[in-house]
Amino acid sequence: MSLFRARQSWSTTVGTEEEFHHGSLAVGNVDNDPNGHDKVVVGNLQGKLRIYYPHGKEYRVEDLMLEQSLPGAILQLAIGRFLPSADVLALAVLHPRTLAVYLVSGVGSAGRTQYLQLERQYEHALGLEGKHFTACNLATGRFSGVDRDLLCVQSMDGRLQIFEQDSHAFTRRLNDCFLPGPLTYLPGLDTFVTSNAENFLEGYRYTVLAAAQEEEERSPLNASLPSNRSITAYKKVQADWSVNLGETVCGIAVARSIRGDSGDDAAFGGANTQDVAALGEHSLFLLRPQGTIAAQLRLDYDPLALHAYAVPTAGGGSTANLIVTSADCKIFVYATQPSLRLVWAAGTHHPLTAVRVGAFIPNPDVTRGLICGVDDVGHLALHYLGTDPPSQVASALDAKEPDYEAMEEEHKALLQTIRRSRGGTAAQRHQLSVRVQVPLRLDDPREIEVGDEAPSSSARASVRVYLSWSGPEPIRDVDLAIDAPPCVRLEGGGTLTVPSVPGRAGTPLVIPFCFACDERVLPSSLKVTASAAYRSEKGEVFHGCAQFQLPLALVADLALPVKQNAFRFTLETDRDPVSLLRLFDDMLSQPHMTDDVLSSVAGTAGGSVLSFAYRGGAIGGAPLTATVLVSKNAGKYRVQSASLPALWLVSEQLVRRLQSHFEGSVALSYGEQLPLHDFFSQIDEHFACRVELRQLRSEMNDAAQQYRVIERRLLVRFKDRNPVALNKLDVLMVDTHEKLLYLARMVEDMEARRTYAATALSCTAHLVVMLLQLRFGLDGENAAALRSYLAPDAADTDEEGWEEHVDAALTHLFRTSLAKNKDKNSAGGAVEDLRILENTDKLKKRINILCDRLSRGGRLVGGAKGHSDGDATT
Repeated sequence: MSLFRARQSWSTTVGTEEEFHHGSLAVGNVDNDPNGHDKVVVGNLQGKLRIYYPHGKEYRVEDLMLEQSLPGAILQLAIGRFLPSADVLALAVLHPRTLAVYLVSGVGSAGRTQYLQLERQYEHALGLEGKHFTACNLATGRFSGVDRDLLCVQSMDGRLQIFEQDSHAFTRRLNDCFLPGPLTYLPGLDTFVTSNAENFLEGYRYTVLAAAQEEEERSPLNASLPSNRSITAYKKVQADWSVNLGETVCGIAVARSIRGDSGDDAAFGGANTQDVAALGEHSLFLLRPQGTIAAQLRLDYDPLALHAYAVPTAGGGSTANLIVTSADCKIFVYATQPSLRLVWAAGTHHPLTAVRVGAFIPNPDVTRGLICGVDDVGHLALHYLGTDPPSQVASALDAKEPDYEAMEEEHKALLQTIRRSRGGTAAQRHQLSVRVQVPLRLDDPREIEVGDEAPSSSARASVRVYLSWSGPEPIRDVDLAIDAPPCVRLEGGGTLTVPSVPGRAGTPLVIPFCFACDERVLPSSLKVTASAAYRSEKGEVFHGCAQFQLPLALVADLALPVKQNAFRFTLETDRDPVSLLRLFDDMLSQPHMTDDVLSSVAGTAGGSVLSFAYRGGAIGGAPLTATVLVSKNAGKYRVQSASLPALWLVSEQLVRRLQSHFEGSVALSYGEQLPLHDFFSQIDEHFACRVELRQLRSEMNDAAQQYRVIERRLLVRFKDRNPVALNKLDVLMVDTHEKLLYLARMVEDMEARRTYAATALSCTAHLVVMLLQLRFGLDGENAAALRSYLAPDAADTDEEGWEEHVDAALTHLFRTSLAKNKDKNSAGGAVEDLRILENTDKLKKRINILCDRLSRGGRLVGGAKGHSDGDATT
């Protein structure tokens, strides 16, 4: 922040108890004074219009040249050549429902203007044929290259109404504009620039707006249209360019730069340019006329207003500077050429909500080009960027010996006061803790009380969550949320509000949760997250989180050994083999495990073979199984199954239990070929389900549209006094209704198929990531990064899904960490929007490239490890 303060050349207070905003100020030679001196035009939301002529160091009564009340609130003021019969400047005043243009003329004697008067030239009622139209803002300019200024009014619902001075030209509605944003006109490209509620900055050419047609004109039910005109025979408003700024736009200005004749202005952009400056809530953007972002500055203050003005250069041309005002009473001046940068900052007496630059009568101390600004309560002032001399001179203090003991005592007292007053210290002293107790045994169905609700699944696990608060007093209204995988169901809901949690003097609060297996979903994970949050009366947020693993017996059960091994792989260790009965001892202690069952599933093989039958994801009524075999002599473990996705959870549990058994000192490796071909088959199956579901939804949408059209036609004929024959419309309506119901059932079935395919793809992707980690020796950090790229938790929608996310992630990865030439591609390139893939060929090719570069020693984090002899053959 600047230590300087802008000096006031002239100031006054405009009215009392009146409200002003960013459109309440205009500066220009509104009365067509031959001397060319600018006037200050101020309007407010109470409908008061005032015109000032500051021509001295201080405000005088004769500086107020006009004060008049207009019918309606004044939303925006503009000065331009709006009169069709005279080439003079006029004043345009925008009201909520009208747009009026006034001619301002001077009245006086002896060649001296004593006061000004308004003469209304014409007025437009906004909204044609009684349609609702509430104005928001106004833009002016020489649209389409005409030799006079035209007007464009934007409504609160995103419509643009164009006026060719005293006549209405056309009205157009912008696409997806539910809340209007700032509006300005870019003369160089004949383009209107505005923003929408989605934080997109968009440019619309005037010729495109003029050629488009309004919605009422293209309606197929409009009787004024020709009968042979189809429903698609119209031109829709299309944006010439669109860019996502990521934050709400507060103001838009045009930054013009003109090159001088001497050629000395080459450093200021070369040829003439018209850039677009956009002021966001946290950033200042400079965009090229084609919509590309040229520069961006992060702001450390809350901006209020933006204005662009021309600055002469040494070569006879000019460049544009930007003025930004802030809520903490500051003025910031930014230069746009040769780069966007801050050149000056100064303080003001009031936060300026509207700012302009004008050429007033110069004072002896200042030059032409004063900054005119007004705040929201009417403090109007002319500023220039000088500095006020200090009003007081610091005098030397009497030299005396400092009392260090008294200073130390004062320092301790101040620290105690700060600790008591600051809210951050409570967060350091107190803590909200979450602890979880997970049982190894499932709930015994025989121990469920008669009054309890019947369980939806035979396998249930009761988990206890302990909440404790380290503060002295109990806390209230603590939000507790449980995030569980799709393969388990949390009975009673996963979100609740705890009324009270005792402090450190009391025992922790115990909250039981019951997890049940969802037999419709293939198990993909057992990881659960319990998080608690509490907000104090001072606004402090305390958060506690705990992650835990549900027992494997909740989603799988031991079964008789199965010999099906269509899919299998072998894990090698550097330790002696461990009995599977010892690794999976919790599976043997379940309530339904009797001696007969144990002898049948584990006794015959002596603990070297265990088969697991999943409770969910059954195909054709037969449960999916996975079998683990251990070598008797070497530390090798084989996992096999008739389904590739079924290998994931059992193999993940095997690796986790081996590392826990050997306390992390075991080395696991995988030396076989990667199952990429089967992985690609799962990708194709999931992508085919998404494509078919999208096609079914499109057909259902067409059928619903046809049903609505038939319904409207039938209603019109039923209401007609002289109805004509239905011409089988009732039969067509019944057939369309039956088709709609059939497509709805098909969509439900396809959604279930897509969900199952998505779960199977997720299991296969996690399995491939684990095998890549073991094959190429990736550490934990690289494995976590690879998992985020290749196995994301992406929800399937009509526009994007797993394939689009992975394709975009791998594209970014090949431009950064795994790029061939990191010097050129380390920046990552431009971020592209996700688009629906036409097929999965490029995605599968990128996965092959990923495996190949990992095999050559490439690493996602920490650089290359070195060349590896392994390959990535399928």
